[in-house]
Amino acid sequence: MNRTRKLTAVLLFGSVCACIAADLSVDEVLQNWRSLRNQRITFVGLAEVEGADFYVWDLRDKHHKDLKRTVSVVWNTRLPNYPPGSNIAHYTYLNLRRVRITGRIATGFHGRWGDIPFGVILDTVEALPGDRERRFLKDVGVFHNSTSDTVDIRLYSRRGSVYCEIIGIPPREYGETGIEEGSARSCCDQQTES
Repeated sequence: MNRTRKLTAVLLFGSVCACIAADLSVDEVLQNWRSLRNQRITFVGLAEVEGADFYVWDLRDKHHKDLKRTVSVVWNTRLPNYPPGSNIAHYTYLNLRRVRITGRIATGFHGRWGDIPFGVILDTVEALPGDRERRFLKDVGVFHNSTSDTVDIRLYSRRGSVYCEIIGIPPREYGETGIEEGSARSCCDQQTES
């Protein structure tokens, strides 16, 4: 009888540990980040990696529009490019793939623009089985300023609203961004000497 109770206790303890170790969703991380502060967590989502920016979307998010519904991942940008010798950021191969992230909630990180309450400092990342989510792939427009003046570019959607501005492309330099169907306008910042 005593042996049965010990076995039951071990099984219950093991199932509690398994529940605690379950992967969180991005939505659960966003809802509970204050109580998870400085804790090591594991969560799953859809990675979006563009250069040094690494965001993870909730897998249930069908629209993929609101960056406030993502978790920003802080990673060591000194890691070698992938593939070696290229100018492609280390984790770009994970772009639009399902991933499992393990890291620590960092409330001192507020993103590139200082507009997010926290980030997750990356310990490990694992690509999960499955194809890339091609429906979210963006076309990238590369704009070359062949003038001797600094150029600003404004991109408009088909409905006429501005969806992107590239400010201050120096002479003979490039600017790039994700593009969608619509139109573009550029203007020069002409310097006059007095």
